[in-house]
Amino acid sequence: MSALAIIPARWGSTRYPGKALCDIGGKPMIQRVWEQARQAQKLEQVVIATDDERIRRVGVGFGAEVVMTRGEHQSGTDRCAEAALVYRQHDIVLNLQGDMPFLSPVVIEELVGRMEERLELEMATCAVPSSDSNLILSPGTAKIVMDGNGNALYFSRSPIPCPKDGVGMLFHKDENLPPYLIHLGIYAFRREFLQMFTRLPHSKYEAVEGLEQLRALENGYRIGLVLVEEQPLHVDTPKDAEKARECLLGK
Repeated sequence: MSALAIIPARWGSTRYPGKALCDIGGKPMIQRVWEQARQAQKLEQVVIATDDERIRRVGVGFGAEVVMTRGEHQSGTDRCAEAALVYRQHDIVLNLQGDMPFLSPVVIEELVGRMEERLELEMATCAVPSSDSNLILSPGTAKIVMDGNGNALYFSRSPIPCPKDGVGMLFHKDENLPPYLIHLGIYAFRREFLQMFTRLPHSKYEAVEGLEQLRALENGYRIGLVLVEEQPLHVDTPKDAEKARECLLGK
Protein backbone atom coordinates (compact mmCIF):
# COMPACT_ATOMS: atom_id res chain seq x y z
CA MET A 1 0.00 0.00 0.00
CA SER A 2 1.08 3.56 -0.62
CA ALA A 3 1.27 5.88 2.41
CA LEU A 4 1.34 9.67 2.57
CA ALA A 5 2.27 11.66 5.68
CA ILE A 6 0.85 15.16 6.08
CA ILE A 7 2.21 17.54 8.71
CA PRO A 8 -0.44 20.21 9.44
CA ALA A 9 1.06 23.50 10.58
CA ARG A 10 -0.57 26.78 11.49
CA TRP A 11 0.79 30.02 12.85
CA GLY A 12 -1.87 30.75 15.45
CA SER A 13 -1.35 28.93 18.74
CA THR A 14 -2.80 30.19 21.99
CA ARG A 15 0.18 29.18 24.09
CA TYR A 16 2.94 29.59 21.50
CA PRO A 17 2.18 31.55 18.31
CA GLY A 18 4.51 30.66 15.46
CA LYS A 19 5.83 27.56 17.20
CA ALA A 20 6.11 25.66 13.91
CA LEU A 21 9.08 27.89 13.08
CA CYS A 22 10.66 27.99 16.54
CA ASP A 23 14.36 27.23 16.51
CA ILE A 24 15.35 23.74 17.66
CA GLY A 25 19.11 23.42 17.44
CA GLY A 26 19.53 25.64 14.42
CA LYS A 27 16.53 24.35 12.45
CA PRO A 28 12.84 25.33 12.54
CA MET A 29 10.80 22.71 14.37
CA ILE A 30 8.69 21.91 11.32
CA GLN A 31 11.87 20.96 9.46
CA ARG A 32 12.88 18.52 12.19
CA VAL A 33 9.46 16.84 12.06
CA TRP A 34 9.68 16.64 8.26
CA GLU A 35 13.19 15.17 8.38
CA GLN A 36 12.14 12.52 10.90
CA ALA A 37 9.18 11.52 8.75
CA ARG A 38 11.34 11.34 5.64
CA GLN A 39 13.38 8.61 7.30
CA ALA A 40 10.35 6.30 7.57
CA GLN A 41 10.74 3.73 4.82
CA LYS A 42 7.03 2.94 4.59
CA LEU A 43 6.15 6.49 3.52
CA GLU A 44 5.98 7.27 -0.16
CA GLN A 45 5.61 11.01 0.35
CA VAL A 46 5.77 13.63 3.12
CA VAL A 47 4.14 17.04 2.73
CA ILE A 48 3.41 20.05 4.92
CA ALA A 49 -0.09 21.55 4.95
CA THR A 50 -0.44 25.15 6.11
CA ASP A 51 -2.46 28.33 5.66
CA ASP A 52 0.44 30.64 6.48
CA GLU A 53 2.79 32.13 3.90
CA ARG A 54 5.66 32.32 6.41
CA ILE A 55 5.51 28.58 7.05
CA ARG A 56 5.15 27.86 3.33
CA ARG A 57 8.20 29.95 2.51
CA VAL A 58 10.37 28.28 5.13
CA GLY A 59 9.19 24.80 4.14
CA VAL A 60 9.97 25.33 0.48
CA GLY A 61 13.32 26.74 1.52
CA PHE A 62 14.46 23.49 3.13
CA GLY A 63 13.08 21.38 0.29
CA ALA A 64 9.66 20.31 1.49
CA GLU A 65 6.54 20.04 -0.62
CA VAL A 66 3.98 22.42 0.86
CA VAL A 67 0.22 22.55 0.25
CA MET A 68 -1.65 25.75 1.04
CA THR A 69 -5.00 25.12 2.74
CA ARG A 70 -7.90 27.22 3.98
CA GLY A 71 -7.53 29.19 7.17
CA GLU A 72 -10.78 28.27 8.89
CA HIS A 73 -9.96 24.65 9.76
CA GLN A 74 -10.71 23.77 13.37
CA SER A 75 -8.24 20.89 13.63
CA GLY A 76 -5.14 19.43 12.07
CA THR A 77 -7.23 16.51 10.82
CA ASP A 78 -9.44 18.89 8.85
CA ARG A 79 -6.36 20.49 7.32
CA CYS A 80 -4.96 17.07 6.42
CA ALA A 81 -8.23 16.08 4.76
CA GLU A 82 -8.12 19.11 2.48
CA ALA A 83 -4.47 18.54 1.58
CA ALA A 84 -5.08 14.83 0.93
CA LEU A 85 -7.46 15.72 -1.90
CA VAL A 86 -4.38 16.69 -3.90
CA TYR A 87 -2.83 13.23 -3.46
CA ARG A 88 -5.46 10.70 -4.42
CA GLN A 89 -2.89 8.06 -5.40
CA HIS A 90 -2.19 7.08 -1.79
CA ASP A 91 -4.13 4.43 0.14
CA ILE A 92 -3.15 5.52 3.66
CA VAL A 93 -2.88 9.09 4.97
CA LEU A 94 -1.03 9.92 8.19
CA ASN A 95 -1.63 13.01 10.28
CA LEU A 96 1.71 13.78 11.96
CA GLN A 97 1.85 16.40 14.70
CA GLY A 98 4.10 19.31 13.80
CA ASP A 99 5.16 19.75 17.43
CA MET A 100 7.04 16.46 17.91
CA PRO A 101 10.52 17.16 16.56
CA PHE A 102 11.97 13.85 17.76
CA LEU A 103 9.21 11.46 16.67
CA SER A 104 10.86 8.17 15.76
CA PRO A 105 10.58 6.99 12.14
CA VAL A 106 10.11 3.48 13.57
CA VAL A 107 6.84 4.58 15.22
CA ILE A 108 5.61 5.91 11.88
CA GLU A 109 6.50 2.64 10.17
CA GLU A 110 4.70 0.61 12.86
CA LEU A 111 1.57 2.72 12.43
CA VAL A 112 1.55 2.22 8.66
CA GLY A 113 2.29 -1.46 9.18
CA ARG A 114 -0.79 -1.86 11.39
CA MET A 115 -2.99 -0.45 8.62
CA GLU A 116 -1.38 -2.80 6.10
CA GLU A 117 -1.88 -5.84 8.35
CA ARG A 118 -5.46 -5.15 9.43
CA LEU A 119 -7.46 -4.23 6.40
CA GLU A 120 -10.69 -3.97 8.43
CA LEU A 121 -9.38 -0.89 10.26
CA GLU A 122 -10.37 2.51 8.96
CA MET A 123 -8.10 4.32 11.41
CA ALA A 124 -5.19 3.68 13.78
CA THR A 125 -3.18 5.62 16.35
CA CYS A 126 -0.47 5.10 18.97
CA ALA A 127 -0.32 4.68 22.73
CA VAL A 128 2.50 4.67 25.28
CA PRO A 129 2.22 2.46 28.41
CA SER A 130 3.09 4.65 31.39
CA SER A 131 3.21 4.79 35.17
CA ASP A 132 4.03 8.51 35.23
CA SER A 133 1.55 10.05 37.66
CA ASN A 134 1.93 13.49 36.07
CA LEU A 135 0.80 12.13 32.70
CA ILE A 136 -1.93 9.90 34.09
CA LEU A 137 -3.54 12.62 36.19
CA SER A 138 -3.09 15.48 33.72
CA PRO A 139 -6.22 16.55 31.78
CA GLY A 140 -3.82 17.67 29.07
CA THR A 141 -3.11 14.07 28.09
CA ALA A 142 -5.64 11.61 26.74
CA LYS A 143 -5.72 8.16 28.28
CA ILE A 144 -6.98 5.03 26.51
CA VAL A 145 -8.54 1.72 27.42
CA MET A 146 -7.95 -1.08 24.91
CA ASP A 147 -9.96 -4.18 24.09
CA GLY A 148 -8.62 -7.70 23.65
CA ASN A 149 -8.20 -7.22 19.90
CA GLY A 150 -5.87 -4.25 20.15
CA ASN A 151 -8.52 -1.61 19.44
CA ALA A 152 -9.41 1.48 21.45
CA LEU A 153 -12.50 1.19 23.65
CA TYR A 154 -12.48 4.80 24.83
CA PHE A 155 -10.29 7.89 25.15
CA SER A 156 -10.54 10.23 28.13
CA ARG A 157 -8.78 13.12 29.78
CA SER A 158 -9.52 11.40 33.09
CA PRO A 159 -7.44 8.47 34.39
CA ILE A 160 -8.99 5.34 32.90
CA PRO A 161 -9.51 2.70 34.04
CA CYS A 162 -10.11 4.09 37.53
CA PRO A 163 -9.91 1.50 40.35
CA LYS A 164 -13.07 1.13 42.40
CA ASP A 165 -11.07 2.14 45.48
CA GLY A 166 -10.30 5.53 43.96
CA VAL A 167 -7.57 7.40 42.13
CA GLY A 168 -5.17 6.92 45.04
CA MET A 169 -4.92 3.25 44.08
CA LEU A 170 -3.54 4.11 40.64
CA PHE A 171 0.03 4.19 41.82
CA HIS A 172 0.02 1.22 44.18
CA LYS A 173 1.89 -1.73 42.76
CA ASP A 174 -0.92 -4.07 41.85
CA GLU A 175 -0.31 -6.69 39.19
CA ASN A 176 -4.05 -6.87 38.53
CA LEU A 177 -4.16 -3.26 37.30
CA PRO A 178 -3.56 -2.89 33.56
CA PRO A 179 -0.89 -0.44 32.40
CA TYR A 180 -2.08 3.07 31.74
CA LEU A 181 -2.01 3.99 28.08
CA ILE A 182 -1.19 7.59 27.14
CA HIS A 183 -2.36 8.64 23.70
CA LEU A 184 0.31 9.66 21.22
CA GLY A 185 -1.58 11.94 18.87
CA ILE A 186 -0.58 10.74 15.44
CA TYR A 187 -3.15 9.04 13.21
CA ALA A 188 -3.36 6.85 10.14
CA PHE A 189 -6.53 6.86 8.02
CA ARG A 190 -7.76 5.08 4.94
CA ARG A 191 -7.85 7.83 2.36
CA GLU A 192 -11.61 7.62 1.80
CA PHE A 193 -12.37 7.37 5.51
CA LEU A 194 -10.41 10.55 6.27
CA GLN A 195 -12.80 12.51 4.05
CA MET A 196 -15.82 10.79 5.58
CA PHE A 197 -14.58 11.39 9.13
CA THR A 198 -14.29 15.14 8.68
CA ARG A 199 -17.88 15.27 7.38
CA LEU A 200 -19.37 13.43 10.35
CA PRO A 201 -21.21 15.68 12.82
CA HIS A 202 -19.35 16.38 16.02
CA SER A 203 -20.40 13.79 18.57
CA LYS A 204 -21.57 13.95 22.17
CA TYR A 205 -18.52 12.55 23.94
CA GLU A 206 -16.19 14.36 21.56
CA ALA A 207 -17.72 17.61 22.79
CA VAL A 208 -17.47 16.59 26.46
CA GLU A 209 -13.85 15.41 26.34
CA GLY A 210 -12.60 17.69 23.56
CA LEU A 211 -11.13 14.66 21.76
CA GLU A 212 -12.02 14.36 18.08
CA GLN A 213 -11.11 10.65 17.82
CA LEU A 214 -14.19 9.84 19.91
CA ARG A 215 -16.26 10.85 16.88
CA ALA A 216 -15.07 7.69 15.12
CA LEU A 217 -15.87 5.42 18.07
CA GLU A 218 -19.31 6.96 18.60
CA ASN A 219 -20.14 6.27 14.98
CA GLY A 220 -19.16 2.61 15.24
CA TYR A 221 -15.70 2.68 13.64
CA ARG A 222 -12.74 0.85 15.15
CA ILE A 223 -9.45 2.55 15.97
CA GLY A 224 -6.49 0.20 16.05
CA LEU A 225 -3.74 0.86 18.60
CA VAL A 226 0.00 0.56 18.19
CA LEU A 227 1.86 0.39 21.51
CA VAL A 228 5.19 2.21 21.48
CA GLU A 229 7.89 2.44 24.10
CA GLU A 230 8.60 6.14 24.43
CA GLN A 231 6.57 9.33 24.74
CA PRO A 232 8.26 11.85 22.42
CA LEU A 233 8.64 15.42 23.57
CA HIS A 234 5.78 17.72 22.58
CA VAL A 235 6.57 21.41 22.11
CA ASP A 236 3.55 23.39 23.31
CA THR A 237 5.29 26.33 25.02
CA PRO A 238 8.59 28.24 24.79
CA LYS A 239 9.73 26.26 27.84
CA ASP A 240 9.16 23.01 25.93
CA ALA A 241 11.23 24.39 23.04
CA GLU A 242 14.07 25.04 25.48
CA LYS A 243 13.81 21.43 26.68
CA ALA A 244 14.05 20.27 23.06
CA ARG A 245 17.21 22.31 22.53
CA GLU A 246 18.68 20.82 25.71
CA CYS A 247 17.90 17.33 24.44
CA LEU A 248 19.94 17.99 21.32
CA LEU A 249 22.84 19.12 23.48
CA GLY A 250 22.58 15.96 25.54
CA LYS A 251 21.68 17.71 28.79
